Amino acid sequence: MAFTWVLMGMALFAGSAAAQIVNVSAAANKAVEDGFSSDLGASWARDYGNTDVTDASFHGVGRFKHQDHLLLAIFKRAYGSKDGESYKDSHFEHLRYRLNMDPFYDLELFGQVDHDRFRGYQWRKLYGLGPRFKIFTEPDLEFYLGIAYMREMETYTPAATIAGESQKNVHRASIFLSFLKRLDDRLGFHVTSYYQPSLEDSKDRRLSLETGLKVNLVGSLDLTLSAQVSHDSDPPPGVERMDVSSQTGVSLSI
Repeated sequence: MAFTWVLMGMALFAGSAAAQIVNVSAAANKAVEDGFSSDLGASWARDYGNTDVTDASFHGVGRFKHQDHLLLAIFKRAYGSKDGESYKDSHFEHLRYRLNMDPFYDLELFGQVDHDRFRGYQWRKLYGLGPRFKIFTEPDLEFYLGIAYMREMETYTPAATIAGESQKNVHRASIFLSFLKRLDDRLGFHVTSYYQPSLEDSKDRRLSLETGLKVNLVGSLDLTLSAQVSHDSDPPPGVERMDVSSQTGVSLSI
């Protein structure tokens, strides 16, 4: 069983977008052997003096693989406060089942629940299914294309509710491209993009692009860097359409 503990994390956030697309490809595409495996992580930042700031996040990934079957569970929790006032409060749970059909594609079924009141959502629930195509699967290069149908159900916070419209239910397509390149034994990077248009409203679209870099420092100690840009064409009232985030951390696998 593999455990990952994030020893140092720093996140910089600008803007705030509704229903940010969460990239699960890195966890879902990780090569594992039959049996159980898991990753655990956490980050913590604390400032005091002129300003009193606390920022913390926790995440975990659990996997069970048996021959052509893979079950994946992910959770994330983030909290932040400044001078006693909360400015970040979110959690995210994702469950995914993958069946390897043949060397060229898999079939995936997934469900998700998340909450982020600072993006205008009391609850966001979704489920979906679709194929994941294996474009390249070489030892140092992986490239995947996923196409899925997704049913999304959203409940807004009171502050984001307009004229009594507190819920929104949407049928969406979810299309992603995931690229992973290992430059050598110490360095690798990935790029993942998502496009999720509504099947009912051509003006309702969500896009996301994430890139990440992992550098092995020594032994099982890695330096990780990532950046993400997300756009929601139809966010709740008072929420920005664009969201940009970056994260730098050090991880240790035991």
